[in-house]
Amino acid sequence: MEHMVSCRQSHHIAGLFGTNVDWEAIPFEAGEAISGDPTGFGRNATRFVQNGGRVTVMMTDGIIPPPGGRIQILTAVVDESRSWEDAVKAAGPDTGRDWDIWKVGGKYPPRPRAKPSLKHVVLCNFGKIIESCEEALTWGKEQKLKPVTPRVVFSISEHYPDLDQYLGIRDMDMLALQKCLCDGFQCVTYICFEDSRRKAIIDRFDINQSSYNWFVFEHESS
Repeated sequence: MEHMVSCRQSHHIAGLFGTNVDWEAIPFEAGEAISGDPTGFGRNATRFVQNGGRVTVMMTDGIIPPPGGRIQILTAVVDESRSWEDAVKAAGPDTGRDWDIWKVGGKYPPRPRAKPSLKHVVLCNFGKIIESCEEALTWGKEQKLKPVTPRVVFSISEHYPDLDQYLGIRDMDMLALQKCLCDGFQCVTYICFEDSRRKAIIDRFDINQSSYNWFVFEHESS
């Protein structure tokens, strides 16, 4: 059984925040922002503690965005042992119960012995419509990146529920490009951020991809 932080440890860690942070170096506006968004602070503080009290800095390592596009670097704690249903529920609370996404869990089985781990991921947006997901995969190979599993994208959605607002865009779809066969077609999984809702969907690999789609990769060596 995995050991979690005890009540005594949590009090000690909270005390470390209170006594070891250089509060004089933090501007008033930052304190106001934290006070106004305690839930967001809690999510970020949780990631900070999960990473052993260290700030993770990930360099782009020469990754070149596609022409007219952009990239975003994120970290998220991913649990590949999680059941498909639990992962989809956490990532897409507004997902319809009769949608095809629930049917493909067997295509992406959990890894029973996997432990939660911190993943560094690259999100890529082309800034335009592209013909299919194949174009995104080609870009990833050129940058020495590989597509992530659906559970990575689900974890990002769970831990960054306001990702579209963070990126300064109204709507976005976030894709995991590991394919599976569904109703005779090669398909991929999406998380759709739309009007404060998050939905998990599955759609065809070979259809046009819109300008608000973000494709998720990790380094080949990961």
